[in-house]
Amino acid sequence: MARDLHAWAEEGTHWFGAGLGGDLLGAEVLIARAENAYPGVGLTPIRTTLGSERISQEVSGVDDQGRDIAGYLNDAAVRESDGVSPLIPFLPVLSQRWQGSTAPGGEGVRIDRVWVSAVSGPFLALNPHLADDILRSVLERKGMALPEPTDQHRRADSAAETARAWIRSRLGSR
Repeated sequence: MARDLHAWAEEGTHWFGAGLGGDLLGAEVLIARAENAYPGVGLTPIRTTLGSERISQEVSGVDDQGRDIAGYLNDAAVRESDGVSPLIPFLPVLSQRWQGSTAPGGEGVRIDRVWVSAVSGPFLALNPHLADDILRSVLERKGMALPEPTDQHRRADSAAETARAWIRSRLGSR
């Protein structure tokens, strides 16, 4: 499948991967306990090791443009990358609290037309500005622009902002 996926990428396909789906778009996935390594698709240089300490909680932070981000992280992986380390904070720079500590570093990556995040749940619904970024990238390639938002879009954006605010409040972050 990797050959077909690379052919699609060369044709300009855009990709979004969350959780293990994002890891599989990377170079390699290692299952630490079994000491088995599996090649990923190779659309990003990320190497993932599954089997670290599990984080399972809501998270909030900001993206590289300073926009609020929130979601749910259920993850037990460590990610490394040659040439993209630390990971580009396109997706949340996590300001998470877990067992009384703050997790360091950034999370997620955007390389060309590939967006990857370990944060899952209704990630794009909670962060419609990221969905807009992906759609904008697709449309710009076709010489088009995003349509003007309708009242329905504005209501969805408002509901997402309210949900992110509740998550920030529960986490005790800004």
